[in-house]
Amino acid sequence: MLAKSQFQGGGAHMRSDNDAERDRGAGGSDWLGRDAVSDNLAGPTYASEARSSGGHRGRLLQAIHAELIPRLLGNRRSGLPIAQEQARQQGRCVAAIDELAYLILQDDDAGAQVLVDELLDGGASIEQVFLDVLSPAAQRLGAMWESDTCSFADVTLGLWRIQKLLFDLSARFRSDSPADVDPAIDGRQILLAAAPGGQHNFGISMLGEFFARAGWAVETLTEPTQAELISAVHARWFDVLGLSVGAEVQIAGLTSAIVALRRASRNQKLIVMVGGAAFAHHPEYVALVGADCMGSDARAALSAAADRVLAQEHRC
Repeated sequence: MLAKSQFQGGGAHMRSDNDAERDRGAGGSDWLGRDAVSDNLAGPTYASEARSSGGHRGRLLQAIHAELIPRLLGNRRSGLPIAQEQARQQGRCVAAIDELAYLILQDDDAGAQVLVDELLDGGASIEQVFLDVLSPAAQRLGAMWESDTCSFADVTLGLWRIQKLLFDLSARFRSDSPADVDPAIDGRQILLAAAPGGQHNFGISMLGEFFARAGWAVETLTEPTQAELISAVHARWFDVLGLSVGAEVQIAGLTSAIVALRRASRNQKLIVMVGGAAFAHHPEYVALVGADCMGSDARAALSAAADRVLAQEHRC
């Protein structure tokens, strides 16, 4: 049976030389008058320092250079305060959901790529595109199938095309490490999979991108059986097992599956995290199936997994 929903699942243009020249020719100046502070922040010296700095400070510098400064420059050019610019980007992303779903169903891969590129060129971040466009578009396809407005084959091929867009941006997304990465989490291991009986893994793939970017060692399983999951947690140490449950019909067998997985796990304190449409609609199911926590989307899942791992470590 098709799991109709799973875990909920850029850069801005820098000012060009011509832009700056026009500003100066009009008697004005570009951002901060192109003084030493702005040149150092946006220029090669700053980038070199970001690359050479180690640990948390280096990641913070990289994030500022890659995300904050381009956005500030873009906001300055548009004349919008940061809050208004963020609201504008959110509105553009929401407006793109239906268009992307339509292009995907029309087999228009080139048009879908152009749409994503336009969002990124317009100032949306890759994270925004992932969470606010690709994930809702995938959910839209699932809703269309539930309402019998598109076929199983349409959904299957559509999700494959959306997943390709995700993979095409993966390298850029992972290289943009978030500034708040916790060194205590770096290298922790997580297994992500659809719960037994689930199909389609777009949500799992997106979740894996966020965990990998945050420093986790990620393994994913595509449509595993319960026996395959048991074999995986028995063969290798995992700090966290993340299971996506798209349909309530999967809940019935999940309690016994989690018991069996804990029993087989090489880590006898395995943290089990669940997510997906079934738990989004019924959060009380988390305790019912014997899971430790849930992630309603990628950000929430990252936070829940890290909090559980660190809390468990402090208790030891």
